[in-house]
Amino acid sequence: MRTLEPDELFRDDAPWFEDAPPAWLRSGGTVSIYGAGGAGRDLARALGQRGVSVRSFIDQTPRTASIEGIPVISADRAPVGEGPLLLGLHNPMVDVAALGGDLDGRGFSEIRSFPAVYRHLAEELGDRYFLAAPSTLRARRKLFEDAAALFDDEHSRKLFWSTLAYRWSGDVSFAPSPDLENQYFPRDISFPDRPLAFVDAGAYVGDTLEYLRTSGLKVARVTAFEPDTRNYRALAERVREFSGALGPVSLLPCAVSDETGLLSFSSDGTAASRVDPAAAEKVLAVRLDEALAGYRVNFVKMDVEGAEMAALRGARDTLRRDRPALAISTYHKPLDHAEVPLLVA
Repeated sequence: MRTLEPDELFRDDAPWFEDAPPAWLRSGGTVSIYGAGGAGRDLARALGQRGVSVRSFIDQTPRTASIEGIPVISADRAPVGEGPLLLGLHNPMVDVAALGGDLDGRGFSEIRSFPAVYRHLAEELGDRYFLAAPSTLRARRKLFEDAAALFDDEHSRKLFWSTLAYRWSGDVSFAPSPDLENQYFPRDISFPDRPLAFVDAGAYVGDTLEYLRTSGLKVARVTAFEPDTRNYRALAERVREFSGALGPVSLLPCAVSDETGLLSFSSDGTAASRVDPAAAEKVLAVRLDEALAGYRVNFVKMDVEGAEMAALRGARDTLRRDRPALAISTYHKPLDHAEVPLLVA
């Protein structure tokens, strides 16, 4: 994993600040897309709006022969050297640095990661979690520098800037390798030396609680929040299966926010259920300061699909009083990478 210093990342002539479209994006061009899932299909449609043709989808395990008239071929059978090859993958399950190295080793040319492509197609592709056209963020240099200065160790500061460099440049050599198993409990960070009074905000179907159950960590009690009805039922069933292994477990079918009340919510029974002002469904949201009144906590995990800043504002008193360890997702919005650390500092 490489890193960049801020002066390099924010320099005026950095290629990620250029507005001119690259050669592969000019009308009449032809590309291939690696990945035939949702991101790859959306990318093909966005390219079509620019007059760029997709010769094929390349997929590790093709499930169909074609998509919207575009052939889908196995990576083992795909012709190499035709270029450009755009990575139509945007999910945490993929180690993009390892994938890029593998494709390069097979002979594929002009490989472009999803962030590298996105900065030229931001309008067509719309909201994609942490991605934004870098030109819209360059004026926020002080915000990012203030956040990086909060970290005490050099490794954390380098990881902070490497992550930003990958998001802006799309260069996979900057991309940190994902550790999904330990994402909320990284092995290079110490945990409270007493049994965990654990809060799981965005508990989904209990995957984090399952990790806790098998981790060997001592757990005194758990309070978990999950507003999606289908997810909540699966969460409750899972908790019943290992009853007693985590101490008392309290499950609340609620969202967390900075105000207690009803919120519009997009609920689809997946990990991506989220607060959505346009959704018709309403769910109860609570402030953690109110929901945890009378409880002391020492570890808060929070993955609430872009509502992290509001949820943290609703937990100010708890965080100030208990100073718990925090595992907060910062990949849902472009500025969360800086604003979340600054809020909890």
